Amino acid sequence: MCRFYASRFFLTLVLASAVPASALGQTSRDGGGGQSAQAMAQLQQMAVERNALLSQVERLKQEV
Repeated sequence: MCRFYASRFFLTLVLASAVPASALGQTSRDGGGGQSAQAMAQLQQMAVERNALLSQVERLKQEV
């Protein structure tokens, strides 16, 4: 079960690393809207943190 979460976390990191490239491409189309890129970066960071916390919860559940 732990391998599943580890692989899911890795996949999330890989997918999240692709987001900034698409966000940068979009900012050039919307007139340099840095807010859009900043929001995407924050969303990406929150997704990474969420997955890390979910993995930690699963580890703690197994310990209990």
